[in-house]
Amino acid sequence: MKKLFILFAILLAFAAQAQQQSASKYIGTPAIPFAAQDLQGARHTLEVLRGKVVVLNLWATFCKPCILEMPALNLLKQDYAGKDLVFLSMTPEDKFTVKRFLKKQAFDFVVLPDNARYMVNFGSTIPQTILIDKAGIVRDVQVGTLPVEIKQNAQGETEYVFQREGIQAKIDALLAE
Repeated sequence: MKKLFILFAILLAFAAQAQQQSASKYIGTPAIPFAAQDLQGARHTLEVLRGKVVVLNLWATFCKPCILEMPALNLLKQDYAGKDLVFLSMTPEDKFTVKRFLKKQAFDFVVLPDNARYMVNFGSTIPQTILIDKAGIVRDVQVGTLPVEIKQNAQGETEYVFQREGIQAKIDALLAE
């Protein structure tokens, strides 16, 4: 059983690496255009966002790593309050499912539901965070969560400490351009 687990872990690592390489092909290319409605019915397009840095997070309500990462992403958005930066998220799920989920879990990004067709362009791994510069060029694709440190607290519970510094440095560089 232990050998099977180790083999599974190795295969999973190779799959994640392959997914990162696949998503990396978009770096330096124009972002794939999209037009989508948020939960309030407002329409968002990449064309309208030209001139702004865009942080686009791909996630789903059934994705445990996506959910664990949300508080760190909320803090990231707070760090850039008042800056010329847009935080969007896409999920393949319908508006009803997402609204029900968000009653229990805070996520401060603008949520664009029903976007499986767009998300598939970046492969099947979620979460992913994509940075798009002011000219509409993909500058970074983070496959998986932000880097995370897993700790045990004093009560013996697992804590996930997500590191925002790396993505902040990339965002700061894009804002400075």
